[in-house]
Amino acid sequence: MDKIQISKKIEVRESPLHRYGMFAADFIESETVVEISPYVKLNKHNLHSESRLLDYSFDHLYEVDALCFPLGYCGLYNHSIDNYNIELFNDMDREVLIVRTLRNIEKDEELLLNYEGYDQDVDFHNLLDKIRDDFYAGKVSVEELYRKFSE
Repeated sequence: MDKIQISKKIEVRESPLHRYGMFAADFIESETVVEISPYVKLNKHNLHSESRLLDYSFDHLYEVDALCFPLGYCGLYNHSIDNYNIELFNDMDREVLIVRTLRNIEKDEELLLNYEGYDQDVDFHNLLDKIRDDFYAGKVSVEELYRKFSE
């Protein structure tokens, strides 16, 4: 397992957005990696649907039934669609999450992640959410999903 690496330029603070968040303790240049954190892969069917763990996990990109539970601070980055300033990469070969700044971050500025990805087409994301929910509810099969995305 990779070692957790967290920049000394970020810290946990109370956030006006949601309980706690990650903030710049100092100026951070654009395209700086501020965190590399291993994660534990969990089977989402083994978690109760109301589990607080779900609030701090990420969907695994290639394993439908898997969630990534980060061991570092990755679960503390708050969400913004319009003002996000970091991105998160899932290095699935090493099973680590890598957080990188998208622009210069000023001291005391909150680091924000767009949970929906970087495509601002909200209707598209709502459609994907509906398809995912239909799949998990058994309303759509893998074959039907493949057919829809192959058209």
